[in-house]
Amino acid sequence: MGFTPPDHIIEGARQIDSDILRDPITGNPAARPVFSIVVFFPEGGTLDRQLAAVETLADLAAEMSDDLTHMQTADGNPEPLNLERFVSESRTAIQNRFENGREDAALDLDLGVFGEPFAVPANRGLCAFGGSVTAGAPIVDSDADMSRLEVTTSLSWDVETGFDRQIARTLRAAEALGASHGLAGFGLQYDRVAWGTADHHSAIPFLTRFPGFHCGFDGGFTTQATINRSQPDRYFSVNWLTILGDAMIDELGGEADLRRKLGEDNPFHTYRGGAVVQAGALPQTGDVNRGIAMDAYRTVSVATATVRFEDYNVGLFPNADAGESLRQTLAWAGRFDD
Repeated sequence: MGFTPPDHIIEGARQIDSDILRDPITGNPAARPVFSIVVFFPEGGTLDRQLAAVETLADLAAEMSDDLTHMQTADGNPEPLNLERFVSESRTAIQNRFENGREDAALDLDLGVFGEPFAVPANRGLCAFGGSVTAGAPIVDSDADMSRLEVTTSLSWDVETGFDRQIARTLRAAEALGASHGLAGFGLQYDRVAWGTADHHSAIPFLTRFPGFHCGFDGGFTTQATINRSQPDRYFSVNWLTILGDAMIDELGGEADLRRKLGEDNPFHTYRGGAVVQAGALPQTGDVNRGIAMDAYRTVSVATATVRFEDYNVGLFPNADAGESLRQTLAWAGRFDD
């Protein structure tokens, strides 16, 4: 930590920032590369955890506020950004829900911050900078209790410090929300409002070639993981930073054994409630076409594979053939195993 990456790494991040994946048929923008932080956390249907989610999203947003333009408070609609008002109005709305005994108080919290080119009222645009919270209690008692926060920046936003700020942000968010698991590193960001269009098919070749990018299908994973597990005890995927709550670390044999398997080249950052495993000095894209392996990511994946979620009955990857989508999903989840 605390070093300046070589010039070619810095320039490479800036070049990737300008890339937009487009649907080959429609030409519509489909996704853009970003640095992603995704935290999955329990008790999203409680007053305290919902208030913590507001504070956490605002905390992360404050550092990138110069690149944000709009917000959506609890019970609000998209409007120009004002972080002080974002916190105060969201807190009030959430507290009123619980105090007034609203039936949906524990089941429905959606918050967001957005950057250019987010457009109101169309609510469209691939924002490199932004974030959201989707929180609530399980609808069915047998479902796992899992909510999520996601925040993205451009790749070059913190590259000159070796992504130190992103490590600190990930640790803060994981501790504040009592994370079950999560990840941070290179990823793909889709339109936060118009998710689920056919345009997302164009991301598949990119993800297949560059395994260092998180697929970004967090909503689909949340659905599958909650209905197919009784506890949020299996993670989505490893990335440069992999968040593991204490329960997962215990299942993996404890901190000492996990540190031994990871080796000295993969830092282990502890926080109150868990740890963040770092796969090597810097995040990587990999490149299957050029044979660029990702040994550090493989080490993390192999060391933690027994607590990876694989109980899919529906694939996450957009594909007309359900069986092929499931195969692609499982292959992507285990992409660092070989």
